[in-house]
Amino acid sequence: MSRASPISSSVVASFLFRSLRSPIRPTVARIPTVTVTVTVTVTPTQSCTAQCRRLHLHKVATAKTLLGQHKIMPFELYSPPSYRAADENKVRLVSHVDQEEGGELVTFTELYDKHIKPGHLLCPAGEKIPKADAHNLERLKTNKIWETRKYYITQAGLGPLRKKDLRGEEVGRPLHPGPLKEIKLQLGGDSAYWRVALNRAYVFLERGCRVEIAMRFYSSKKAGPKTARDPELWPWIHTHFPHMRPDFICKSMPAGTRFLIHPFEDGRYIHFVLVREDILPNSLTQRVLTMKARLEAKLGKPSNKNVEPSVLDRGANSENDMTEEQLGGIHATSLPGSMQKDPVPKHRIAEEQLVGKHAKPLPGSLQKDPVPEHRIAKDQLAGKHGKPLPGSLRKFPVPKHRIAEEQLAGKHAKPLPHRVMRRVYSGP
Repeated sequence: MSRASPISSSVVASFLFRSLRSPIRPTVARIPTVTVTVTVTVTPTQSCTAQCRRLHLHKVATAKTLLGQHKIMPFELYSPPSYRAADENKVRLVSHVDQEEGGELVTFTELYDKHIKPGHLLCPAGEKIPKADAHNLERLKTNKIWETRKYYITQAGLGPLRKKDLRGEEVGRPLHPGPLKEIKLQLGGDSAYWRVALNRAYVFLERGCRVEIAMRFYSSKKAGPKTARDPELWPWIHTHFPHMRPDFICKSMPAGTRFLIHPFEDGRYIHFVLVREDILPNSLTQRVLTMKARLEAKLGKPSNKNVEPSVLDRGANSENDMTEEQLGGIHATSLPGSMQKDPVPKHRIAEEQLVGKHAKPLPGSLQKDPVPEHRIAKDQLAGKHGKPLPGSLRKFPVPKHRIAEEQLAGKHAKPLPHRVMRRVYSGP
């Protein structure tokens, strides 16, 4: 029986190295660089140069500066037509949202005086207005959409504060109180959304919040976002659709609710702010008009009230120039006290005061010795200043490491220490 030869350790190490090594090794070859040039041609539209943020009427009224408030410029103070002038357009009032037939025909005056009360919300019933009709004023007039609309009165606080899905579960974020809340409404909204939106506004006002309501009339995208709108749009809507009237909405809110800011419109949007009178008794409508007048004086009044000025067209007229304009007396707001006394930058005050351009005196140390401190000793030695040197410098203004050498040369009267003299004269 033959005996197997022993395996060396180098063979074992080589086998393990090959077995543990990755079976697929990526190549380290250089990847060729490919340069691709893509030319993209973009045709700028009319809305490219303008900011598209929506207006916040309450923020304009409470702003401390004009910067960023140009959105208010195309808006005008709006007063809806009297509801008594719309009595010829009667509306059908049903008892609940699902009622399909019947209902009572009432005028706008009867609806406002008898049915709408604090806590009684007016909401549309039945199917919502088709999008093709809700976004086109001519189709609204031609198809006489207002004659087929139904409305019902619902109690505030009884329904859900969030919209329910098909399974009956509430969707959306929970209701949180805050200093300001915004509610968005439109003519084509369905009945469930109107009930939830007005109910949320009621709860917010009841908790002491300020509520800004924004209404929008959608239009064709082909018309462009900045084109002029029909000035008779909102008056016609408010004489045919009572649930869109700001005064009807205000009366259905908690008792004591009033307009903190009266309605403003630009032909497509309407904004107004509601608040309880016991929370904030003063009105901010005049404040909005003042901000608008200042902007028009600064940027120029737009030729079309429905077309807002471009940000690029304003040029150098910016809110960053407010300091110079306040100095010229354009605005009543005064500068801070420090800027009124010394409008020169702080790092230049000392230099200009030395030349005599300002009456304000320098500090005491600078009045006596305006020369920098690191030069005082040298200048005093030359006799340029009357302030005497410290005692050590008066006796020995020479650096310490040179005292021994100069004393040996006889330049100073003070003798050297005894041990130094012994080493100097005795030698090693």
